[in-house]
Amino acid sequence: GAGAYMFENIDETGNTYVRNPNYRGHSTARGRFTDEVPYIDRWEDAIIVDQASREARLLAGDSDVLGTIDKIQAELFEGEQNVQVISGPANDHAIMELDAYKWAEHPLLREALSLSIDWEGYIDIVLDGEGIRGAPVGPAFSQVLPQDEIRQLQQFDPERARQLWAQGGGDDVFPDGFVTVIATFGTSTRHIEFIAQSIEENLGVPTLLEPADLATYVAIATAPPSEKIWHYFIAGENSLSTIPDYNALTHYVPNGYGAIFGGLYTFDHVLSAFYDDEIIAVTDEIGSELQGRYDLQGATVDPEERKEILQDMQRYIFTNFCCVLPLPVASVQYYAMGARLRNVPPVPDIANNASMGYRRAQNMWLDG
Repeated sequence: GAGAYMFENIDETGNTYVRNPNYRGHSTARGRFTDEVPYIDRWEDAIIVDQASREARLLAGDSDVLGTIDKIQAELFEGEQNVQVISGPANDHAIMELDAYKWAEHPLLREALSLSIDWEGYIDIVLDGEGIRGAPVGPAFSQVLPQDEIRQLQQFDPERARQLWAQGGGDDVFPDGFVTVIATFGTSTRHIEFIAQSIEENLGVPTLLEPADLATYVAIATAPPSEKIWHYFIAGENSLSTIPDYNALTHYVPNGYGAIFGGLYTFDHVLSAFYDDEIIAVTDEIGSELQGRYDLQGATVDPEERKEILQDMQRYIFTNFCCVLPLPVASVQYYAMGARLRNVPPVPDIANNASMGYRRAQNMWLDG
């Protein structure tokens, strides 16, 4: 490859990367890029499932990267000589993915589900009060809907939720309640537990929390339509900080994550031939509408016109409830790194995703 680093070793314990001797570098040093090779000559990624063990390594100075932490953990790390906590405005995206095959034909039940969730309570409890309403466009972009409008579009109304649930025959459609997936390798599960508790308290429908280890988590998430064991799935991903329609908005459309993850297939989708027409027909209308709106904004070159299309698409998503419900997100992101690291990128660019992240900061170096 042509990148700055190349794999040295890959096994069940982790990965190691070394400088690529064939890397051509840049014509001049600029931003986070050096004009030749990166300053750090070697990286080692250790696979450690236990969060306490990962934290212990960082505190002891044996690790240089821990990653995203919450506000409480950031306060606990304050004053630790081997730790630096980098914070700043977040550009996060979190979703409650509905299995489109189960939900597409039940608009009243989708709306009831959304109305049963205490969105402001989620911010207070799950996000420790440091949160904002999430949207299908990341919060750092000018195209995102204003917070006041999101609150109008995404409301908490348990009484109305129960009325719609009864009107739509919810107990007959979902007689055994819901199933969701909870990652055994995650650092926290309180966001999933809060959602499940809110639904049960306000809608009267219980959720079975199905544990999944790393090996089966993705397989369960991306199971074929009509074969998914879950009814909703909580997930998140850092929005790419330069593009308003990726990563967040791609969760909502078939040609993004909407089909392979949410089961939102259309007859035009490249994988639709693998499934019976009866299955695709359940989600084709909704999927085609969303994909059409997404394609339209992507083909629009005028910034203001594109913003209008993106905001209209967000309104459609909030009022259609299918098949993704945006979750509140943190307004501040905290990232724990080793104290000896220098030139660490700021939040939100520090997150190791897509074209961003600390591993792309070639001018990072180790002090000592």
